[in-house]
Amino acid sequence: MNEKLDTVKENVVQIFGGIAVVFGLYLMFFYGENLRIVVYAVVFHFAIYLLILRKYISKHRILFQFISIFICYVFFQMIWGASPKLQLKEFEWTHPHWQHVSQVQLIDSQSNVYRRSRSVSYAYMNVIYQYEYQGKHYLAEQSDLVR
Repeated sequence: MNEKLDTVKENVVQIFGGIAVVFGLYLMFFYGENLRIVVYAVVFHFAIYLLILRKYISKHRILFQFISIFICYVFFQMIWGASPKLQLKEFEWTHPHWQHVSQVQLIDSQSNVYRRSRSVSYAYMNVIYQYEYQGKHYLAEQSDLVR
């Protein structure tokens, strides 16, 4: 009786884990999320696993690993989305030789607002700007700048 109940529990966990993994893959590849967060989540998961969880988990099941990585990914995604200061610090850390450019001029900007319903609307902005870097002039366009 207990073996049958354990098998049912394991099947339910595998189904929900599979759904979580598919949802995570959707967010990772199709939703346009930052892929560095996936790397941070995997590194964080394995650090926690090696330091803490390895003592408590006797079997190294791949499904547990995927669910745990997905939970870390969602955690990092929530923190990342809520903290522009953290995004700036991460940018400074990953781009140590980045320099401010001089003489930035806004050439043109167009904003569009799309309404799907009364309470849901999206704002998009296209910006064309010109800047000077190391004596050369550059013209750049950023579409979908603000969402």
